[in-house]
Amino acid sequence: MYFVRLLEKYGFALVLLFCFGFFTPDLTPKLGLMFEESYKASGDTKGNVVKQAFWLFMFFFFMWRSVKCPYVFDKRKAGLILVLLMLCGIALVSVLWSDFPQLTIKRSIFQMLFCFTVVTSLYFTLYHNNFEKCLVIASVLILLLTLVAVLKGTGFSTGGSLIGFSKGKNMLGQNIMVLLALMFLTLKMNVTSSRILIYLAAVFFVLLLMTQSKTSIMLFALFSVLFKYLPNLSRLLIPSLFIVLCSIFILIPSFSYFFVDFIHIGNYISPSAITGRGLIWTTLYDDLDIYNKFYLGYGYSSYFQTGVVPLMFDDDWSYLKRIGSTHNGYIDILIQLGVIGSCAVMAIIIFIYKGINNNYLKIACIIPIIYNFTEATFMRDQTMMWFFTLIIFAISRAALPVKRESK
Repeated sequence: MYFVRLLEKYGFALVLLFCFGFFTPDLTPKLGLMFEESYKASGDTKGNVVKQAFWLFMFFFFMWRSVKCPYVFDKRKAGLILVLLMLCGIALVSVLWSDFPQLTIKRSIFQMLFCFTVVTSLYFTLYHNNFEKCLVIASVLILLLTLVAVLKGTGFSTGGSLIGFSKGKNMLGQNIMVLLALMFLTLKMNVTSSRILIYLAAVFFVLLLMTQSKTSIMLFALFSVLFKYLPNLSRLLIPSLFIVLCSIFILIPSFSYFFVDFIHIGNYISPSAITGRGLIWTTLYDDLDIYNKFYLGYGYSSYFQTGVVPLMFDDDWSYLKRIGSTHNGYIDILIQLGVIGSCAVMAIIIFIYKGINNNYLKIACIIPIIYNFTEATFMRDQTMMWFFTLIIFAISRAALPVKRESK
């Protein structure tokens, strides 16, 4: 029972470390690329086995504890899990028209395991009043492994950017930004926060600057200003921003395709805009147009990372052939689930957001909303940004502070 209690109290730290890449570190020399391989499926069989074994074990453990000790769940918490499973269910339904049904089933089921494990590990940690301690332990271990990578000579790219044990500077920048945001939320919402968390936040802010990841640095600066000075602005800003971005990348292109001349953002930006994303987005919209995929899309996880290069990207004379991501979370939903599935996903996200009553948690939502403008992280494997989104949703359903478990 000691091991069970230990895993209940510190399971969230293990989940956080695994999403950060701590247990599958890349300590090899790395080169800076225009588009890093951050979101490509790994071909490392050993790494995939470790990943599958970890999430299966953690899922069954927290499932067992939830059934045996249902004290963690109330109506709001259980309702959130059911809604998240419904979100994964939409992805699973797309197997009916997917060209890669095995991948769709496998990755949809993984998302179910992932969502359940992240949320329940957080609730058990909150129940044991151990959230801050988990955050401190994970941060210290991440810091130590980053130091190991630097001492090995593999912690920096040829351009001088800090990469640590991640696959690229943008990925490390994303991960550190999420870690810093979690620290900010903990310091604001927990009156008993220790000084060590403040010191760790300062250290990781320096590391974030060293990554030279412009997107992550600017987004964290925006989050910090809003978090400190304008938290009440979240009531209007966050839903408006989400609806505007969904309209630009999903609704306007889709409905213009059906009813008027086809309009999309690629018509108004140059192919080289946003470090080449203009061409990628234009190619994706042209693909949906040419192959008439606006209704249902290609199916969840059935476009990139399938082992087959999409036809519109199969050009030996272009960097498009090396692209493994849409580099936009909104287009990513559209290309996989079409306008019908995308509208369902949008409705579920808005429904979950309406249940967030804390302004600081609402402000934190600006990070995944804006980050998905240039990177696709929504329902993408175990990325830290998707992990962070789940944590925001889960904390909003928890009654804080949580009473300590009686001995």
